Amino acid sequence: MFGNYTAKDYENFNIEITKVELAFLKKCPKDYSYANKDREFYGLVFITSGSLFLEFSDGRRFSAQKGDVLYLKKGSNYRFHSASGERLEYAVISFDFKESPFVEMLPFDEVNTTLKTQRFEELFGYICDI
Repeated sequence: MFGNYTAKDYENFNIEITKVELAFLKKCPKDYSYANKDREFYGLVFITSGSLFLEFSDGRRFSAQKGDVLYLKKGSNYRFHSASGERLEYAVISFDFKESPFVEMLPFDEVNTTLKTQRFEELFGYICDI
């Protein structure tokens, strides 16, 4: 459950992706850092190895580790860096979708731990191999 939504709210959940801008697997060197201003597309990030520290421009801070998923909102401003001395690896898909009332139900700009990492590994593996 995200926010005040329940499983019942997600029964007819449907979002139509209209464009996948890019999809890749990033293998970062130790002590890697990255900053993004006014993210151009929505993003789905799956941490495949290591961990990172993420900070948004509004001051919210999170840590994410292997198996975690991040949904990044279009227009968001953030920066992140790998944990000290660790090699970070992540897969990312940047996309756009049709306007939908369901968009507000997505858990944007927070860390989401998934129990079914194999499904994400298969999804990202397929998309990043294209």
